Amino acid sequence: MQVVFDAISYFQEDRRLRHIKTFLQNNQNFADFRKLTIEPSMQSWSGSRVPIDTRRAEFLEKVKTLCSGPDFLEHRTEISDWIDRIYRDIERTKKSEFLRDD
Repeated sequence: MQVVFDAISYFQEDRRLRHIKTFLQNNQNFADFRKLTIEPSMQSWSGSRVPIDTRRAEFLEKVKTLCSGPDFLEHRTEISDWIDRIYRDIERTKKSEFLRDD
């Protein structure tokens, strides 16, 4: 399943969400979920990284909504922590870009 999600991670957002939803409907195991690659492992950008990270956090919020019910408490906690890290990174990036801007 990991190899399949390595490929799926590069799909458009709506397709990734459909596949994640299907996985979660058939497997609620948190350890298995953690092994999935749900974001591309490589990205490129030009300019500020803030918009990219903002989209990543928004995508993860959508993934979190797929994890409703008591069977997904660990999933939601993990995703929330992931989102929090992204927003902390965004704030660091904004500060760094502000200080770099002449």
